[in-house]
Amino acid sequence: MGAEMNHQLRRLMTDAGFSNKSLARAVQAAAARRGRQVGTDHTRVAGWLRGTTPRGETAGFVVDAFTARLGTPVTLADLGLGQAAEMRPHLGLIYESSLTQAVRTLAEITQHDSSGHPEIVSGEYSSDALNALCLDWLFGGSRVDTVGRQRPIREIDVTEIQMMTATFDTLDRTFSGEHHRQLAVSYLKDVVVPKLSEYSEDAIGRRFLRATAVLCELIGWMAYDTLRHSAAQRYFAQAVRFAQASGDEGYAAYAISSMADQAIFLGRPRHALRLANVAQSRIGAHVPSLALAEAHVFEARAHALMGDRSACEKALGIAEETFDRLSPTDLPVWGQNWSHVVLASHAGTCWTDLGDAAQAAPQIDALWSSIADGQPRRRVYSAVQLSRIALVRNDIEEATHYASIAVEASPDMGSLRSVEHLDRQIEHLLATNRTHPLVQSLAAKVVELRAE
Repeated sequence: MGAEMNHQLRRLMTDAGFSNKSLARAVQAAAARRGRQVGTDHTRVAGWLRGTTPRGETAGFVVDAFTARLGTPVTLADLGLGQAAEMRPHLGLIYESSLTQAVRTLAEITQHDSSGHPEIVSGEYSSDALNALCLDWLFGGSRVDTVGRQRPIREIDVTEIQMMTATFDTLDRTFSGEHHRQLAVSYLKDVVVPKLSEYSEDAIGRRFLRATAVLCELIGWMAYDTLRHSAAQRYFAQAVRFAQASGDEGYAAYAISSMADQAIFLGRPRHALRLANVAQSRIGAHVPSLALAEAHVFEARAHALMGDRSACEKALGIAEETFDRLSPTDLPVWGQNWSHVVLASHAGTCWTDLGDAAQAAPQIDALWSSIADGQPRRRVYSAVQLSRIALVRNDIEEATHYASIAVEASPDMGSLRSVEHLDRQIEHLLATNRTHPLVQSLAAKVVELRAE
């Protein structure tokens, strides 16, 4: 029995100051930060010490718990909990010219994602991968070499993936969180990927590829929203590849713009600007101009973060002019949620980033008045932006009022991205007005709510 004891885990638990119970709580907390729930308790930890290993994605949460406590990266091998299944370097982060290889890559990504591979669960965002991917998309060749086997893809297969994607999108917009993302990943892995091996070059097959791209982009967005940035990059990249294979360069550009959105959130405006420019360069008059409008939106967002008011204003003007030319029938299925309100939210954020409260306020006010039931992310985002605008005006009372609204809306959210937006604003309030009674009261409220 002694030979089976996991001495590596015991040693690192000692170094981290973990008891069986406190490690179990830390694993549960790590899962909660990712919008998940696990049944880890002290008896499970005791089992790991006797030589068993955590199952599925729990292993990634154990890694997260130790990494957070020790302040240094920890692997499953370090913990004596076994080596995660080997994953190809840069899996999903490079452009696959062969469609057959692209399908294999997607299969591997979903398999590793479902099993909680640390590179997917908590891997780092890769700036270098973006540069290579953009260059390959712009200048690399592609070939369709997947030959249908078994039976051809049918119209009903396309309808099913579209309906399932719409369902996952509704779940994400209403509840968000890692649980719903994993449902989408399982469907992609178990249902969609096997059918991709049956692809044949015809109109229905191309529509199935486009539908696959839309589902990949949605899963990438859900990963971004739960702060799984490495996973998000990989799925966004697959969305680009499958959209291109379907002949829909507009949707490929839309997925590139999603990458720009992620780069802006991570505070990398130069990367975002490069991505937005790449998206614009592949869009012609024959594809939906919504993709062009969004590319200019994120160009403007990048310029605003870099403090370039003139360039931001120019890009916003082009985005607004492009969007105004669209009629409702011009909006592709994947762009039905876009509206003048969404455009106003981006414009308002640009002006807030530039410190122009007068320009920002009417835009964000329009967003705030548009909020309906079942839109928790929009409520938190709007409240945070209104708090930021008030702080620009040095109105501490209004800044804390809107921050408090966001705090009250956030405890049950699975959108860690929204919570991060809120946390940044609270930190800014504390940094600039720590001794103000209203700010102190807000900080106490945050501690109280998150302790529940």
